[in-house]
Amino acid sequence: MFDQRDRLLDTIEYFSETPAFPVIDPGAALPTQQVTISCRVNSDLFGEGDTKALGTLVTLPDGSTDLDFRYTMQFPSRLNEVDLDNPKCRRLPRLTD
Repeated sequence: MFDQRDRLLDTIEYFSETPAFPVIDPGAALPTQQVTISCRVNSDLFGEGDTKALGTLVTLPDGSTDLDFRYTMQFPSRLNEVDLDNPKCRRLPRLTD
């Protein structure tokens, strides 16, 4: 993750929960597959969280593939779920400098 000034804030590790199985959409004009992805994530700054993704893979007439995915990432939202003694966590207020 980078901020608006291209400073590295955090590196996030992804751990797959399940394989990503595409499902063919028979009603689509072009060959289309719907894909869902579920991962556990780990961040030094934000702790452990979850990521969900929903996307489509469309095979174009020239044989290339168009990918369109939307991701949602969720980390703990309550202070009692976070390790406030983590040195990197204490840096958060300064990231907006």
